[in-house]
Amino acid sequence: RGVFHRSVRPGCIVISGRTAKLNGFGMSLGKPTPYQAPELLHGEPDPRSDLYSVGVTLAQLLTGSLPALGKLELPADVPRNLAQLIRKLVSREPMIRPANIKVVRDAFSAIF
Repeated sequence: RGVFHRSVRPGCIVISGRTAKLNGFGMSLGKPTPYQAPELLHGEPDPRSDLYSVGVTLAQLLTGSLPALGKLELPADVPRNLAQLIRKLVSREPMIRPANIKVVRDAFSAIF
């Protein structure tokens, strides 16, 4: 829709029943956070920038800690296709990430 969050993180996700909503738009205008895509430091955001943040959030959910930039170690019991999706989401290269959230949603539907 042309709106970029720029810093999706656990504190911005509100879950009610089976619905998740994102809040905190505009709060990323301060200093960079570990959830922000690397390209935001020197370029324009696009939907894949927010997908990076989603990937970091998922990795943190599964491991209990933030992944080191460029390194992602997931538990062995994480389904292979989910691990592959998260690895793509946290890629330093935007072009490796899924094109949009619909692709991510479809991948989740196939996994779960």
